Amino acid sequence: MKYNYGRITVSGPTIAATRDAKGAYAKAIDYEMKGLVIDVSKDLNRQLWGSGQGILARWQSTTDSNTYVLQKSYLPAAGGAGFGSTFGSKYLMPNGQTGMEAVPVVYTANTAIAVDTTSIAPSAVSTADTADTITTTDPGVTEASGTVYVKGNSSRAVLTSGDSDTETAPREMMGLWGVVNNISPCRAFTTNGVVAASSGLTGMNGLQSLAESSYSWWQANVFSHASGRYQGQRALTTDMMQEAVDSVEEELADDMGGAMSPTIILTTRAIRRQYVDLLVADKRFIDWKVMDGGYKVVEFNGIPIAVDNDALAGDMYFLYEPALQIYQMSDLEWMEKDGNVLNRVSGYDAYEATLFWYSELGCSRRNVHAVLTDIQY
Repeated sequence: MKYNYGRITVSGPTIAATRDAKGAYAKAIDYEMKGLVIDVSKDLNRQLWGSGQGILARWQSTTDSNTYVLQKSYLPAAGGAGFGSTFGSKYLMPNGQTGMEAVPVVYTANTAIAVDTTSIAPSAVSTADTADTITTTDPGVTEASGTVYVKGNSSRAVLTSGDSDTETAPREMMGLWGVVNNISPCRAFTTNGVVAASSGLTGMNGLQSLAESSYSWWQANVFSHASGRYQGQRALTTDMMQEAVDSVEEELADDMGGAMSPTIILTTRAIRRQYVDLLVADKRFIDWKVMDGGYKVVEFNGIPIAVDNDALAGDMYFLYEPALQIYQMSDLEWMEKDGNVLNRVSGYDAYEATLFWYSELGCSRRNVHAVLTDIQY
């Protein structure tokens, strides 16, 4: 289980300032609580697209000791392409507005992972089409190819499960990048997912400690650029999509018998636009299907294509949903075992409330999912 928390604090002066306005105090609390549920839900959604290590961005170059360029496209990728190369500053906002700290993790030449002890909090963020720039405190490490920035703090609470700088056990919920892959989720730190066999890095054996190279059935179906993942981009074609569907259908037929297909396709809006353009160019009718809740999706051979704000740029996921499950020991709920949601903050003129969720993403079969990678976006 992974333990996710969010907290709001309401000061005594805020309560005093609203006590004479009918309902104002209740509205202020309601606003804060609803806002926290939204914020925590958004962060959980980010986790469910990741690898469990909390990677927020990937370094591209250093302008000076306080200014860093972040990859937003893995072509070109001076900092070594890999998971996070498409994020830019998406998950970093100036002055800690996201409520998240970040620490640098330097991955060096397939031989070591070094975690810095300085939390960075960007004071300014500048965005552009191909790369973003952040101004922050000097983390005191020499960034190099393979450096990523992860969610955490100076005590490395998220990244590590012990005192070792090379420990890569996930501390966040597992996400689709880690599940729908043919390598260990821990290799999200590396460039192009590659790690030297003699590196001595720990935690590289994958989900449930099964080495993917030894258990081919424990690999998802990954369709990448001819030069390797993150090594080039290619235009989307319906033939590529059908190949991914066929790979899932073949595995499902072997495992369960009968004609079964992926139940959903997940991707970005940019890639969905490419698919719609393919249909228009082919003069084919675009059939929009209304899902539960009124959400409209376009279909590929009867399979709904849904989009998500945190979907990974360049990727298209073909999932068989019955093989995925959120396991939880609690719902997303407020701590109130003592009968109160709001509790006095000891030693301060304030009250606080804590939101929590104990959960993890599980997968019974990795090989009944597929991903198309390196699509132009």
